[in-house]
Amino acid sequence: MKPPTPRRKISNRSLQIILTLRDLGIIIDLYLFQGMLSGQIGELHFPGIADRRRNRRLTMLARANLIVGGPLPLGPLGAATPGTAAGLGGQWFYQLGPAAVEVIANHLGIAPDDIRRRLRKGSPTARAHALEIAQCFIALRRIATKSKGTFQVLKFHPEAFFSYRLNLSNGTSQEERFRPDAHVLVHLGDIGEEGKESRPRQLFCEVDLGHTSSSEWEKKLRIVGRFCSMVLPKLNHPSKADSTYKADSNEIAPVMPDGDRPLYLILTTTEVRAINLKQIMTRTLGDTLPNRLIATFADLAELAGPPISPTLSEKDASQKQESIPSLALSSAARARRERLAAFLGLSASYLGPHASESSPLSSVPAKPEKD
Repeated sequence: MKPPTPRRKISNRSLQIILTLRDLGIIIDLYLFQGMLSGQIGELHFPGIADRRRNRRLTMLARANLIVGGPLPLGPLGAATPGTAAGLGGQWFYQLGPAAVEVIANHLGIAPDDIRRRLRKGSPTARAHALEIAQCFIALRRIATKSKGTFQVLKFHPEAFFSYRLNLSNGTSQEERFRPDAHVLVHLGDIGEEGKESRPRQLFCEVDLGHTSSSEWEKKLRIVGRFCSMVLPKLNHPSKADSTYKADSNEIAPVMPDGDRPLYLILTTTEVRAINLKQIMTRTLGDTLPNRLIATFADLAELAGPPISPTLSEKDASQKQESIPSLALSSAARARRERLAAFLGLSASYLGPHASESSPLSSVPAKPEKD
């Protein structure tokens, strides 16, 4: 006999609702990502369930003021950039509602005032940025599912939950903030001695909507280089720990001792923008962070493919992907996708017969290319 699902009763002037575990998951995700589309919520929390049922439940949560929804405002990407959340179209945008503060505080142990500070609506650009971070998580999750263990997502921390201040050690109290858009713990499927998997690796992701200037990117990349060269090596030797860095709050995820192993991925809008960012990265970082890559949103979307739901088999999903107009039809786009697959440690079988013979996946998985 299936055990009963734990529920929590929420009383509100507008509606009295009993929360399920799925409802709690939706509320927590909206807190973590600061906003999601109805389709993103559906893929994570309503797999294989009709949109009508999903929308009915979201409407109930909205009437209880647990979430707030409305038409998606056009951000800086508009609706034409392939592979982006904004390009999905026809969906509603949801954020946390005021009644969710008590729920989050009880389940995550966070002070209500800290939660309320995160309920700000934000500009269209901030909303678009939040959606692309959520879309990055969904794409990596799809890849992990389809890779059958070659690539695994262990934890995903959006920007507000991985933020550290660095002391510049120049005799002043000046600090820099290292705050990637996402901090991800991954397994790349590489096998160590005695057939055991290697320890998890850190993947720092950045989402670029095209509005950040070259000087701002140079400043951001210098901070990335200092964090990876000053902080991470010291964590391998706890006795050498010092006050070089500190977390912004008690919610912040811990840094993992990773030495020179962290991965750094920038997702951007177009191939032209990717080339420009690559030039900035090369002259700013040099050899500081060798495991790095710049890809487009479309590259990641192509690699992830459509979601596999309980009602859609892998074969059907593959056929569905083949029917979608694909950037992978061009040799340049195919090469970019193969570089991204190698960067994530995917096996040659992941790309199937479309992988080129010269692909780094066609033999032993290669280390990520250096810019």
